[in-house]
Amino acid sequence: MRPNVWLDGVRATCAFCIAYVSNDIKEASRLAQEALRASRKSGHLRTRVASILNLATLALYQGNFPKASRYLSYGLAISRGFWEVQIGLLDTFAELKLLEREPEQCEEFLARVREAIREGSVSHPAWHERWSCYTEVQLLQLRGQWDAATELASKGAGLCDASGDRAMSVQFHLHQARGLLMLNRVDEAEAALRVAAQASIGASVVVSAELDSLLGKALASRNRMPEAAAHYERALRVLSVAGSAGVRAQTAADYAQVLTSSIAGRPTEWTWERELFSLKPRRVTFKVDGAAPLVAVPDGGDDFAALASLIDFAEHPELLGHELITLLLSAHCAGPVALVSRLGSGKEEVIAYAGCEYPDAATLSGSATCTKRLALGKTRGREFELLVSAPDDLGTQTRLLAIEKVLHAGLALHRARLQQREEASPLPVDPIVDSDIGVFAAPSMLQLLAVARKASTSTIGILITGETGTGKEILARAIHESSPRAGRTFIPFNCVAVPREMLDSQLFGYRRGAFTGAAEAFTGVIRGAAGGTLFLDEIGELPLELQPKLLRFLDTRDIHPIGEAQPVNVDVRVIAATNRNLDELVKDGRFREDLYYRLNIMRFQVPPLRERREEIPLLVQHFLRRSSDELQKQHVRIADETLEYLVLYRWPGNVRQLANEIRRMVALAEPRAVLMPEHLDPTITAGRRTVTTVDRETAPLEFLVRMDQPLAAAFEHVERTVVPYALTVCKGSLEDAAKLLGITRKGLYLKRQRLGF
Repeated sequence: MRPNVWLDGVRATCAFCIAYVSNDIKEASRLAQEALRASRKSGHLRTRVASILNLATLALYQGNFPKASRYLSYGLAISRGFWEVQIGLLDTFAELKLLEREPEQCEEFLARVREAIREGSVSHPAWHERWSCYTEVQLLQLRGQWDAATELASKGAGLCDASGDRAMSVQFHLHQARGLLMLNRVDEAEAALRVAAQASIGASVVVSAELDSLLGKALASRNRMPEAAAHYERALRVLSVAGSAGVRAQTAADYAQVLTSSIAGRPTEWTWERELFSLKPRRVTFKVDGAAPLVAVPDGGDDFAALASLIDFAEHPELLGHELITLLLSAHCAGPVALVSRLGSGKEEVIAYAGCEYPDAATLSGSATCTKRLALGKTRGREFELLVSAPDDLGTQTRLLAIEKVLHAGLALHRARLQQREEASPLPVDPIVDSDIGVFAAPSMLQLLAVARKASTSTIGILITGETGTGKEILARAIHESSPRAGRTFIPFNCVAVPREMLDSQLFGYRRGAFTGAAEAFTGVIRGAAGGTLFLDEIGELPLELQPKLLRFLDTRDIHPIGEAQPVNVDVRVIAATNRNLDELVKDGRFREDLYYRLNIMRFQVPPLRERREEIPLLVQHFLRRSSDELQKQHVRIADETLEYLVLYRWPGNVRQLANEIRRMVALAEPRAVLMPEHLDPTITAGRRTVTTVDRETAPLEFLVRMDQPLAAAFEHVERTVVPYALTVCKGSLEDAAKLLGITRKGLYLKRQRLGF
């Protein structure tokens, strides 16, 4: 199959979201660039705008404000009409102005967001409103309006809880807690933090770090500095590996304020500046404990939270290693310890170490003093391992074993979550697309194909049922191609394609002179498929008098051609298909029960297209490419709005109807044209009354024309809209319609002929 740059762009955009949520920023950046390149090749504007927004988000994440601003400005310039993405661009611009400490400009962008939500046709307005509310909370905090910010955060949390938006609810509760702490309402803040902690179970490590930071702030307000320091240190360890520059800067500023207040013995105002964004994660670290010179952490004072982090951080091996180092040192059950990583079987690289100097950490792997090697997992092709040199006394070894058990439990739980996520996925991880056979992407079709391929190795009877046009022959061909008979003859035969009186001779053949008109011998379809596979479609329409002859062939492999004295043995694999209910036909006496059971050893029910809509985009691209090649209409594309109609239509004729519809549209289109909704059959567009997400509301006598298509295709678009309108207004009068259009009657006639109406 030839590459499809449109699908490549969509796939890269979806993969970016997964990488970004997983805090794999390097991979997310690569995927965003890949999606942008694909969108430029395909000309798909929506993917390009989404890619620009993703790249701006990454730049903001990394603290590169000028780069983020350039991306956002460019995105806004080309995103007119794409309301969903435009709102995202405006909201990200507002966030940028927040981080640049420019509240007035942030307020301007928030006002534009609210206006776009009101005016634009968006699929989830409440979701966009919650996001703008979240940004507004941060704006109020920046201005020091803590009462208003806290009240708005509480309102936002309620909206999220009511809608089931758990992820955003946690963020609102955290900002509510921050506001309450700034207002010195510590008891209420702790209550909000308890709610956030409960809701954040299973959330990202960045949310965990934000929670730790606020827990540190709450504990510091209670003058419990050792515990506060432990929470802040953990938050900064996490944010040195994951999390945006903005969150890292805010956490560092909060920690600095807590420390300076502790030293001064009184509350000290400390505002964070842009320079904090230049904080970079340290590649090689000692024990990360910035509070050590000022605060003595009691032994085991934070062991429970540290043990819990071994479960929370199981999907991030590097973070897991840092937490283990801290926990082992706190529990006094390790001497020298080093966190190392390796790429494949390459040389080990020391990431962090404690209890020794760097040269000792670098040689710990091959040293006899290394008593434990704890495997932490693999990410981005790099394996992480913790090397521990522990004293040999019973108490130390017992504590070390307990920590190791919790580590293994956390890793096992992570593997179980991954497996559960894969099993619950609504889309297949690896959709099967075969240009020669067909397209299989829906879970039901993939499962059907997997079982069919297992059955293909035997010669047992197979019956394929399903509505007309669902792809029964496609499945039969897939079985043939997976069987030992692949490469040999595959003959499809429709039992209603020939007159009933000729079915016998067509299937089994005849001898020359066997009946009037038999001037030449005919081997028949069955012998024509010798060594291969015979696909008998519409088997339910087979005449009752011919069914015993077919049954005998299936039992003995012998056929008796008309006029032949002796039977002929033929090795053929038979696959039957029908869109009729054979059980009902058997009950009515119109289909032999013994033949039914002989055919129905293995049965496959092909679901209709309306039950596997996730395949429609793939099928559309498959048929679009095939029709473009066949009709020599190169680079014909399909608009997103048109694809939405195709996905939502019920397709009574199933895949065959879809293929014919695409072929018809391509036949009438100009090369390089964009297929719009008006090119669809009226029965398809009439079935959907919703407004598409990219359409603005037009006046009765207005319509939209895409600019990213050739001039000839744009003119055709105009003609296909204006000519029918003129005929309708003039009630079918060609003379009046021609005058309205400003052309001659003959010109109107020629246009109607060319356009097909």
